[in-house]
Amino acid sequence: MAFQDIYQTIHDKAARKAANTDLHKVGDLTVEVTLTGEGGGVFYAAVRDGVFQMEPVACIKKDLSVQISAHDFLDILSRKLNPMSALAHGKIKTKGNLAKVLQLKKLL
Repeated sequence: MAFQDIYQTIHDKAARKAANTDLHKVGDLTVEVTLTGEGGGVFYAAVRDGVFQMEPVACIKKDLSVQISAHDFLDILSRKLNPMSALAHGKIKTKGNLAKVLQLKKLL
């Protein structure tokens, strides 16, 4: 699967979830995600003032950077892989404000 297809799958799911979530409770955050392996690429997701945004580009100012294989990310989206378990087993590498990971979980 190509990055654009994976990105679109992630974007669609996150946008649907964001539409049904009080994003003011999520708080402001910007997360840059690097997908590795087949279908890899970079995108960012942000919530600012209760508005969700996601773009298939890197960002300079971010609260958190996340690195995960594209395969594992899709498994998280399809509920085959628990994100907290993936983090505990080193399948997700993070840099920055780790508390923001818990906020991001509300959008997956």
